[in-house]
Amino acid sequence: MILSKSTRPDQMGLIGDLLMEVADKHLTMTKEGESYRLHKTDKDPDPFFKYLLDNSTDGKSFTIEELRNFDNPDVYAHYHNWSSRKSAGIDKYINLGAKHMSNVIKGAAYVSFGLTALYLLTEAM
Repeated sequence: MILSKSTRPDQMGLIGDLLMEVADKHLTMTKEGESYRLHKTDKDPDPFFKYLLDNSTDGKSFTIEELRNFDNPDVYAHYHNWSSRKSAGIDKYINLGAKHMSNVIKGAAYVSFGLTALYLLTEAM
C-alpha cells in the first residue's frame, strides 16, 4: 500500500496493492486493448481480489474497466474489510515524526535536568 497522511488507503493504494499481487504472482496481468486484465493464478490473492475474481463475469479474471464498474451489492463491505486490513498498524508509520519528536523532547528534558543538577553541585563546592 502506498502511504499518505490519511487513515485509510485510497484508490491509488488499491492499484498499488493490485500491482503487489501481480509482483507476488497471486495474479497475472495482460494488456487488453486500452485496459489490463487481471487473472487468477494457483496462489490465493488478497481476499478482496479473490472476491472480485470469484464474482467477475467469467469467474477467473476482470479488467480494470470492469473493476471501475463493479456493482455487486457486497463490494463495499469487501472493500471496507480490505481497507481496514491494509490500514492496520499505519499509525506507527504516519506518526513516526511525532513519536520521534516526543523522544527528542524527553531526551532534552533529561539532559537539561542533568546539567542543572551538575551546575548546582559544582556551585555548592
